Order: sequence, then C-alpha cells, then structure tokens
Amino acid sequence: MAETHADIHVSAELEFGGYDEEQKYYIHKYKIQIENQSNINFQLLRRRWEISDGLSWKRIVEGDGVVGQQPIISPGQRYSYDSWCPMPSTVGYMKGSFFCQQLDGGSVFTIEVPLMTFIAEELRN
Repeated sequence: MAETHADIHVSAELEFGGYDEEQKYYIHKYKIQIENQSNINFQLLRRRWEISDGLSWKRIVEGDGVVGQQPIISPGQRYSYDSWCPMPSTVGYMKGSFFCQQLDGGSVFTIEVPLMTFIAEELRN
C-alpha cells in the first residue's frame, strides 16, 4: 500500500476560462503548486483525476506525469504548472492524486490533491 507524506503540500488556484461555442463546453483553468517541506527527493510519476459536473457527467483521467513532465522535487523546492479542464456544465469539481517515488530509497507514495470546485463566472455574485 502506498504511503503519504504530511510535509508535501498541494494547493490550487482556479480561474474560469470561458465557454467554447464550437466544442460546447466550459473551460476551467487551474494552477497546481506542490511544495516539498520534507527531507526527501521525489519524482512525480503519475496522476489520477476524478472529474464531475452538476449534470452527473463523470470521468476519470489518468496518465504519466503532469503537462508532459515527471518533475523531480527536492527538499525546500516548489513545482507548479497550469492546466485546464473542459466541462459540459457551469459547475463541477475535480479531485485527484499524484503518485510519486522517493529517489533515495525507492518507496512509492501518494499525494492527495484538494477538491477543486469550478463555478462559471456568470454564476458568481
């Protein structure tokens, strides 16, 4: 079973990216930051996202790394990336996990990504 590390923190910033008339979906942008406050070097190998919206649409996205990279994050370092999520409705959520490997000892562990709630701009007060 994979372990977790309390000294590795993930945060997310969200931004509404508009509506794509041609594709018929809402664009929700996000920026993920991973901060390594532990004493280990690790590499982010894989990701898994669970995505859902207000219309009961659901999908699982899995793959190697993030945005084409499998970054190595050393103690005291931060890694961030920008991405986006297409969604058929104005509200939804995304949550997930990063699967990582400690470089010095080889153990595998999971970093949980906090729940991200997406809301289209026209629904905000």
